[in-house]
Amino acid sequence: MVSAWMGIIFVLAILLGLMPALRWYEGKSHPHPEVLRKLLHVIMGSVSISFPWLFHEVWPIWVLAVSSATFLALVKRWLPLRSRFASIVCSIKRKTYGEFCFPLAVAMLFTVAHAQPIFYCISLSILALGDALAALIGIFYGKHKYTTSDGLKTIEGSFCFFVVSAFATYGGLVLSGTNFAPALAIACLLGCLVTAFEAIAWQGLDNLFIPLSAFALLKTLANEPLDILAQQLAIAVLLLTASMFWRVRTTLDDGAALGAGLFCYVSWAVGGFPWLLPPLTAFVLHSLLMPRKFRRNMLHTHSIHQVVWVASVGFLWLFMAKMLDAPLLLIPYTLSYAIHTSLIGCAHVCRTQRSGRYNNKVMVYVPMVTCTCFFLPVLVLNGLGQATLTGTLLAAPFVYTGTLAFCLWYRRTGETFSATSRWAMQTCVVALSSAVGLVSILIY
Repeated sequence: MVSAWMGIIFVLAILLGLMPALRWYEGKSHPHPEVLRKLLHVIMGSVSISFPWLFHEVWPIWVLAVSSATFLALVKRWLPLRSRFASIVCSIKRKTYGEFCFPLAVAMLFTVAHAQPIFYCISLSILALGDALAALIGIFYGKHKYTTSDGLKTIEGSFCFFVVSAFATYGGLVLSGTNFAPALAIACLLGCLVTAFEAIAWQGLDNLFIPLSAFALLKTLANEPLDILAQQLAIAVLLLTASMFWRVRTTLDDGAALGAGLFCYVSWAVGGFPWLLPPLTAFVLHSLLMPRKFRRNMLHTHSIHQVVWVASVGFLWLFMAKMLDAPLLLIPYTLSYAIHTSLIGCAHVCRTQRSGRYNNKVMVYVPMVTCTCFFLPVLVLNGLGQATLTGTLLAAPFVYTGTLAFCLWYRRTGETFSATSRWAMQTCVVALSSAVGLVSILIY
């Protein structure tokens, strides 16, 4: 180990020397602008992989993260640096925070994973190599495109990302002594999941999501038996594939549909089958309640942002149930998805009417269908015990009250269907209604 300050100076010298070297290469060969960005990405990522052997403390990594992020911010904002190096850092037109997320991700990953250098190297190599190669394959060879909140991505690029992720994971695990079959299962499962994360990330946040999610998955899956790994792989592939086939019946873009499948998988992996049913029911039922005319007019309207709004309250209840070992929280968890689905269904039906207004018939019919589809499986799976029956009967009316409260607000304000304020208010109504529903159950 070299001294911490010598290591910091060495890494910063590479970064400062790399910028003029890439600028010289640009002037000599005139490559595609994305090639320069990804060369910077790969080289600095490769340097970062050496950190567990270069540093034995966490603080130098945070010094490097702050220093490099500051330098990159100056390149984007300060004219003397921008005039020389903007083509390397600012070559893409879309809004992105990737250059700041990258050093932050390295620092956060080193903080939690420096004691497990194999996991650290696998996670960072997926980001450094997989993301860069996927982008370049997509640019130069991508023919089959799909829609995301960040614009168009390609199937060829995503497949390349999966291959690199799987190979990096498999190679790292085999080197660490993991047997062939578990290493292969983990590599395939992790490759599927981080590819989904990469597809749904926006504005460069994949630089943060990918390494941290890869490390969390490695920690979770490393000690699982082979039969559990095979089951998780089968469920992940089934949910992600089904979500992409079902997307044509929704208003979601391709990335949002993939995100919905990913949220369903995480709900199952954390909570089990009863916790999978509510998000899966919401994904399927909201499209069945949707008039065809609405679907045609609103194709690819909603992105991963709307999926996150819908899943956020449910994930909070899932997290609390896991931390507190409280299976009763399945009721407000189910209630949160039921209210969201009822609100979306009412909005779909009323949007296709000439007046565009909510009416009493819609606000009775849609919540009734929603309550039946969401709470009947709860009764079937948990039996007709007093606690389950009481919780279900007390929770169901809150679907109606939540729907009524939101419809009154929506009618008064006239918010547009995809406005952020609409989704924020809808999520607040869902959170409050599900919380009050839980309190009523506990009091009873």
